[in-house]
Amino acid sequence: MDRYLEQAKIDAEARGIKLTAKRAAVLKALIGMQKPVSAYDVVDQYREETGEKIAPMSAYRMLDLMVEAGVAHKLKSINKYVGCAHLCCDHDHGTSQFLICTDCEAVDETTLPAELLVQLQASVDPLNFSLHTNQLELHGRCGQCQ
Repeated sequence: MDRYLEQAKIDAEARGIKLTAKRAAVLKALIGMQKPVSAYDVVDQYREETGEKIAPMSAYRMLDLMVEAGVAHKLKSINKYVGCAHLCCDHDHGTSQFLICTDCEAVDETTLPAELLVQLQASVDPLNFSLHTNQLELHGRCGQCQ
């Protein structure tokens, strides 16, 4: 956990975002749950870990800042957050793809090949459509739920 938080601090600061003690505690609460969580889940976990209260809107703002810093991801299809699974790796992971189990909500983060992103954009070019995000979220059943 300490290594993860240290790397998160480095990555956030590289993007001009300071990982304050409160933000680090929110990130720690997020990754400690090891599943996709809502801001309200983070509020509860934060209170359990620190004994302090945090407003849900503050949690939303901090979580969105973690996403901007590249240390967390927002799963838009289920409106929940997860810590970045590849934060402590020492190689580029490119664009994230999330495999979300519809039964247990387990999430696996993997990487999309750059060629696939080029193909995706090429497939929508004839429709004069420009992709604004390249994060993919696929829903199905994980190995344990099958």
